Amino acid sequence: LAWLVDAKEAYFIWGRGTGKTRGVLAPKIRRDAIEMPRCQILNVGETYQQILTRTLPSLITGLEAVGLYDNVHFVVGKKPDKKAGFKEPFERPKNYDNTLTFRWGSCLNFISQDKKGSSNGLNTDVHIADEVKYLDYEQYLEETYPTLRANRQRWGHLHFHRSICMTTSM
Repeated sequence: LAWLVDAKEAYFIWGRGTGKTRGVLAPKIRRDAIEMPRCQILNVGETYQQILTRTLPSLITGLEAVGLYDNVHFVVGKKPDKKAGFKEPFERPKNYDNTLTFRWGSCLNFISQDKKGSSNGLNTDVHIADEVKYLDYEQYLEETYPTLRANRQRWGHLHFHRSICMTTSM
């Protein structure tokens, strides 16, 4: 149902273990990374620890379920190897520690709310978030939402450009 609607702004409140990360976020990220090569997808979380330990493992499993594999189609936490066929994003991160980079040059940047201003200066094409019940919504609106401003000239014709997809459990 989530994919039949494919809304520009989508907020999913589902029970624990119902497939929010693997069934909603992973397919969305796959589509966005491929259809908007070299784009910037922002994944906002409460802390980097939350993203790296609770969200990222399920997300990687979800990406594998949709045919994308670590060190083949994406790399996590390191600059990708151009010799391996990875393209560079339009706006390259100076530090890849908190980035998942796809071979198409698209980046999934992990932003933590416990590091004030960590999204300042970014220009992003898509926002996603998992476990949003832990996010400070006012902080998201003030610091992170304004970054959703990149590449209208390239992908403004796509209904999923500048989209937001957030998930949480009750």
